[in-house]
Amino acid sequence: MYGAKSYRQDIDGLRAVSILTVILFQAGVDWAAGGYVGVDVFFVISGFLITGLLVREASSTGRISIRNFYARRLRRLLPLSATVLLATMTIGAWAVAPADRTALVADARAAALYVANWRFSGQATAYSDTEVTESLLIHYWSLSIEEQFYVLWPLLIIVGIWITKAVPSIPLRHSLAVLLSALVATSFGFSVALTDSLGPEAYYLTQTRLWEMGIGAGLALVGTNLTHVPTPIAHIAGGAGIASILYAVLTFDETTAFPGRVALIPVLGAAALIVAGAGGSGIINRALASGPLPLVGRLSYAWYLWHWPAIGIAIIIDRPTGTAQTRA
Repeated sequence: MYGAKSYRQDIDGLRAVSILTVILFQAGVDWAAGGYVGVDVFFVISGFLITGLLVREASSTGRISIRNFYARRLRRLLPLSATVLLATMTIGAWAVAPADRTALVADARAAALYVANWRFSGQATAYSDTEVTESLLIHYWSLSIEEQFYVLWPLLIIVGIWITKAVPSIPLRHSLAVLLSALVATSFGFSVALTDSLGPEAYYLTQTRLWEMGIGAGLALVGTNLTHVPTPIAHIAGGAGIASILYAVLTFDETTAFPGRVALIPVLGAAALIVAGAGGSGIINRALASGPLPLVGRLSYAWYLWHWPAIGIAIIIDRPTGTAQTRA
């Protein structure tokens, strides 16, 4: 068995923390200038949950169905994503300046094809320092990277299955661990090198972000071993995890070279919280699983999709005539 089969309310609570930090960041709250790291926490959660599903299928059936995998993702993600795109385009066609409509159409096309991050990667401003009105759809960059990861990772799992079938003495989780380690190490290397050399242009690149979902995927490969973490260790891991995320939220800002090395802080913080809650014993994780946080977490995907264009359109409508900012 790989990953946890049972529903974990603490992970939905962690999703809530992630979306709330993003909203605070976008609202311009001074003390949450690093709230954009909530997206990185989402990446870790996604890698953990989706890999758990894929590897359970592979270990129980000896194969994975790529067609069924993508069909499930499309059923879950596409209806709301398409609705937000259509609504933004419809209202945007009326609200934005005529000179900006061509850019809006190009943004929507890239978002619909899950390549929005490639469209925005050439600009010198990262998401962490982007005004909402610069693009009503720039937040689709993270969804694009996530889907790009899920083009590559299932194929690597298939390679791992082939290895195990060819050499039965190699367990599936071992072959996958080697493949995933290579992916994470390579991507993290790109993250450090390109952040140093390109600056903000590295922010949206696929190769600088895959390792974040890979960290979550690695936790899923550990499987039921996570549930054996001693309670004192779970308390420490949970405390360190939430402290790491809050540290990034409170101290990072638009001047932070990101992702690069410093992305390890929120990413490993999220990983520590996943480990801490696996056995249900972490104090922080019990807090995440209580109150309204799990409900907020379950709504986080919709909230993330709607908040950016809603804020941006409101600002554009309220903006004095003649202050539009034209993009190519």
